[in-house]
Amino acid sequence: MLVTATSTLCLVSSAMDAANKPGEAPQAALAPVVINAQAVNRDQKPYRDLQKAMDVFERNRAKAPLAKMRFVVLPWRDPAAMQDLKLVLRSSTIKRPVALAADGSFTLERDDQALAEDAMLVSNRQSGSLAWRADIRTPGLPPNTRRLGDLRLECKVDLDGTGAGLATAIKLPAFWAVAAVTDPCLVRGFTYGGFADQALFGITLVSGERRKVLSSDYIPGTYARGGPSNLMDWAENLRDRAYMLPLWDSDWSDETLVLSEPLDEPTVASAKVQP
Repeated sequence: MLVTATSTLCLVSSAMDAANKPGEAPQAALAPVVINAQAVNRDQKPYRDLQKAMDVFERNRAKAPLAKMRFVVLPWRDPAAMQDLKLVLRSSTIKRPVALAADGSFTLERDDQALAEDAMLVSNRQSGSLAWRADIRTPGLPPNTRRLGDLRLECKVDLDGTGAGLATAIKLPAFWAVAAVTDPCLVRGFTYGGFADQALFGITLVSGERRKVLSSDYIPGTYARGGPSNLMDWAENLRDRAYMLPLWDSDWSDETLVLSEPLDEPTVASAKVQP
């Protein structure tokens, strides 16, 4: 994040004392010079990282051959953050608005000039107001239904190599050691948080005739508050929509459907979820 300090510099030079030496003309007063710089404290992402995510998506289209990739911003702490939200791509020579859909999703054009000038995608919200994610969806699926391969790829575009750094997370040294040699999204026990479209009651994996209702361990909104979880971007306003999946479990193919059961419409199957 780029931060510049607010500063006001006033340089004032007065006329020399009237008691100048005889015959020496008094010096003219210099006009005051005032420079105002407005502080930048905005929720923003480097364009370079967002393009990195797009590159990873294109290299791994086989995991989601019919899917389209968008980015999405969601209200981290306060739903009001989405009211009149604006995103602008900025660099030394670029100032271009980015269109936001009603759900907070958007796409970016590839722009070599923006890349060369280290452009930033800047919001009109203070830092820490938004949760950023990739949003990869195969069209034609029913409501509250996602494809597991799409969700695996959402994780990968964020964490592949040095990563796009979209999700707010605590990354211990062990994570970087793993990420240097393999895809951390496919390491057993690793979790990556996503957000359902509505408040969650439960999640079910469906592959052909196989069905598995995930335990509440995969729904962090059921956890006790406090500790490191409070630093996550799902810990406040998005808590009831957050979920995690066993992305590493190869017993579930990329074609597996992930059914998110809304809190206000729980099914009988979801009632079997054990804490």
